[in-house]
Amino acid sequence: MIRSLFKTDDFCTHCLVSGLLLAVSGCGSKPAESPTAAPVAEKVTISRESQPEPPEQSSMVMDEPEPVPRPPEVKQTPQRVDPAQVLRDQRERLQELGIEIIESPEVLLVTDLLQGPLGEEVKGLPQRAVSLISQLRLKMQLPEKGSVNGPNSPLIGFLMQDVALFEQAGLAPEEIRDVKHGIYRFGTFWMRSQATPYANSQLFFHEVVHGSTDLRGIQEPAWFIEGLAEFCAVHRRLDSGEDQFADIPSQAVVNGGFGRIRQLRQAVESGNFRSLNEIKNVSTDQFYRSQLWYSWAWGVCQFLSQHPKSKTQFEQLVQASNESEWKTRLEQFPWDDPEWNADWYLFISGLTTDFQFDSLIADWTPKPESELVFETNRNWQLTEVSVKKGETILVTATGEYVVNDQPAPWICEPQGVSADYVDGQPLGQVQMAIVSLEGHNNGKQTGLDRPIVIGREFRGVCETSGKLAFRINERASSWQNNSGQFSIRLEKQP
Repeated sequence: MIRSLFKTDDFCTHCLVSGLLLAVSGCGSKPAESPTAAPVAEKVTISRESQPEPPEQSSMVMDEPEPVPRPPEVKQTPQRVDPAQVLRDQRERLQELGIEIIESPEVLLVTDLLQGPLGEEVKGLPQRAVSLISQLRLKMQLPEKGSVNGPNSPLIGFLMQDVALFEQAGLAPEEIRDVKHGIYRFGTFWMRSQATPYANSQLFFHEVVHGSTDLRGIQEPAWFIEGLAEFCAVHRRLDSGEDQFADIPSQAVVNGGFGRIRQLRQAVESGNFRSLNEIKNVSTDQFYRSQLWYSWAWGVCQFLSQHPKSKTQFEQLVQASNESEWKTRLEQFPWDDPEWNADWYLFISGLTTDFQFDSLIADWTPKPESELVFETNRNWQLTEVSVKKGETILVTATGEYVVNDQPAPWICEPQGVSADYVDGQPLGQVQMAIVSLEGHNNGKQTGLDRPIVIGREFRGVCETSGKLAFRINERASSWQNNSGQFSIRLEKQP
């Protein structure tokens, strides 16, 4: 199941196997029209029945042969080769090379991995893709069957351990030599075997998403094409044996090779945060220069698909049926909303495995100064209390609450617990931010990126002007493990 919602028509043939032409795909974003059979030529018959003798002509008149009409030329329309059938026809020859074909109704996979330790895992991939493609068809309103290879043809994939073997057999393009992961070209993809079973299946599903979205024929920017594929491909196996796609990455997924969370956290910590507008406007050329853009693209799709201000728009964007509609829906996102952009920063800077999205973003409903009581199971909570740069304030925090209720509840007070630290500070410690959204639609430098330690008490001079927000120090995956509240008392001093 997909947890929540969330690339010119040309055709080339270039793979020669044992003297036979294997049809594979060329780059493109417009789905191929259904192939049409060559027209049946009309049968041309020339009658040669007996004719009456012509009258005798004068010897002065030259006899000229009666013209015989030439039959019309019949131009043969070349029939499109079904690449899947060509591969099936060569099954025995491929087996002699150590290459096997595994097939489901949706995907034909050609691989040399069945005899190795990953064999059983690889063998099940085409059938597992059926569920993913079925859900994508439903969500994106795609045709009920087929691929860009034809209405009755499956998507074709090559999963390769020995890339040179596939090159020698004419089954892989030369450009795969310079690719560490995979490439997709108009109904066909090639991918290298990855280091772990999860990494293999995740990359396989990534390419399958490309094959499905290609049916829409929409020229979309790279951040969306790759982000959507990466977003949908993150999965976990349920106890029922089914896959849950578009999943929140677990620690097991990260251990299996999913590195997007780590890459994004490192980017933020090194000062390379990217705003939503920066990612939306990145050029295709710039995008494909760095693997880090794939991580940003995945993060954007996760964020758009879950945030209350963009979830519906994201679903509509994915369902767009043409390029004009897609562009119109893209502009319906609140790109200049400062709160939405600030939540993007909170999301990216707090990313961790099994994160809880609703608790990770801020609560922007301001609390009045008379009711400064805060929940411990969510991130920043705004107040109506304004301070000015240069003002001296005294902030006192009180309360007793529970953090990390597994395996046993930890009773905590505003100074936090020294048994565990988050971002260099005790778990459960009360923190404050001075928030100013004016002129900051990139999400950063709003004050939420600079928490001020309160603990039991804070007395100091405000370095900026803005409204106050409070929270306890916590991991993005653990907010829901907390219960209880803390209270704040504020005094402005001369």
